[in-house]
Amino acid sequence: MTSSLTEAHMEDPCGPRKKILEYGDSVIDGFRALTEKYAREDCECPYVRPDMPITYQEHRLSDEQVEMKKALLDSLHSSLLPRLRQQISTMSLSLEPSNLKEDPTLHLQRILALQPEVDKTWDQIQSATLSVSKVLMKFGNDQYLKELKSFRLFNLRTHFIKNLSSFLSALFSESVDSIRLLNLSNQKIPRWCRYMCSAWKSEYGHSVLKAIDSTLAWIKASEFEMVQLNWPSEAGLFRLRRSRRSGSREDDEKELDSEFRSRKSRELGNKSPYKERPINIGLE
Repeated sequence: MTSSLTEAHMEDPCGPRKKILEYGDSVIDGFRALTEKYAREDCECPYVRPDMPITYQEHRLSDEQVEMKKALLDSLHSSLLPRLRQQISTMSLSLEPSNLKEDPTLHLQRILALQPEVDKTWDQIQSATLSVSKVLMKFGNDQYLKELKSFRLFNLRTHFIKNLSSFLSALFSESVDSIRLLNLSNQKIPRWCRYMCSAWKSEYGHSVLKAIDSTLAWIKASEFEMVQLNWPSEAGLFRLRRSRRSGSREDDEKELDSEFRSRKSRELGNKSPYKERPINIGLE
């Protein structure tokens, strides 16, 4: 019954059909703006670039610095990332073609309401990530920091958050094509382009959710779990080395730091970001 009513509305050029197309246009404009913003961040923003400026210091972080970093990391783990996950999950349901066909007005309005919320949450995630990783301890001097160790925060910033940004950008871009293919917008797809544009697939949303889950896991992971999360191909080697000796936890952590430095040095063509930088006590 609902489907037949929707079809009748869609055929009325002066009634609900016109309003639906206007909603679709607004949704597409919103997704395009987000796609452009996220693509620009992926190339230019300092906290998603592997060569971003980070200040390293040799002496211990102040108690105030440590507490602020802990608060930011806790906010990411307990509030901001879970909120983004819920927003993307809800948005993905509304983007399903079956839902858009059944009640386009409801789901397009829902997407419109979610777009600025997702954008706001992401800005907060980016800001918190930048702040928590702007000043790091030099490697070997940060054993007391536990969840705030430099290799944790550096990877959070340059790997996990960067990947999440890329997945979000892809989700928004594919959503534009999907809405146009469903004829829910005045912005039509040229016939020749229809073969190049893919229909909506739930995998787009799932990829974002998996990236969020990986980021959440990284924040709270143990030392060895981090090797498996970030460098699965090297986990076996590290496990073998560990099993051949009965070293202390401190030795394990030092070896993990060494693995991390060696890997990043190779990735950056031996232009390691860990060279000595001017000491800066405060978090600017």
